Amino acid sequence: MIRVVVVDWHQLNCDALGNLICSQADIEVTAMSSSINEATARVRESQPNVVVIDWSDPQRGLEATQAIIRHAPDAAILVIINNVQNSFATLALRAGAIGCLTKNCRQEDLWAAIRDLSMGQPHIDPRITQWFSIRSLAGEVSNPFDGLSKRQCEVLMGIISGYKNAHIAADLCLSPKTVSNHKAKLFERLKVKNQAELVRLAIEYGMDVSPGAALLRNNN
Repeated sequence: MIRVVVVDWHQLNCDALGNLICSQADIEVTAMSSSINEATARVRESQPNVVVIDWSDPQRGLEATQAIIRHAPDAAILVIINNVQNSFATLALRAGAIGCLTKNCRQEDLWAAIRDLSMGQPHIDPRITQWFSIRSLAGEVSNPFDGLSKRQCEVLMGIISGYKNAHIAADLCLSPKTVSNHKAKLFERLKVKNQAELVRLAIEYGMDVSPGAALLRNNN
């Protein structure tokens, strides 16, 4: 029996996804969670083979991925992103996930991915790999977000989620000044002048940006 923990930030979605997954005779959903702390606790308790994490909220998705890998390094992480043209696939894989699907995948693809991951085999939605291949053939080989440090990625997730510096600082256990310093280095690394340009770049590379993110002032 394959043991699975489901992590989704919306309870109704979490319940629906869990019910879909456990409709298979060889897959058991041992826990469902809509918060990071609860998810890590459930993972420690049930020691699942696979953890399915919603990445519609990029900052929480990244934090959950990192936290679960710390507490259950043997669990395989499958992330679900909103669409194919989404740079979060790269960030999720760098964070330690070995599977990635989109929200419009077929249910058969979801079951197949869980089975693959339970055997230690990576599973990436073919449409995601095809999209990156097309960009590569078109000469867009370099993704500017690929070279970011772990901390820069975390700050980036907070920015495009629409969070202010104080919120990001609290989530990362940093001071607001330190977050401001990371943000300045992030702008320099991505060759953008301000937060508006950063948000436009994130959208260009398929990232899911909070509607309020672009409205935040650069000095917030």
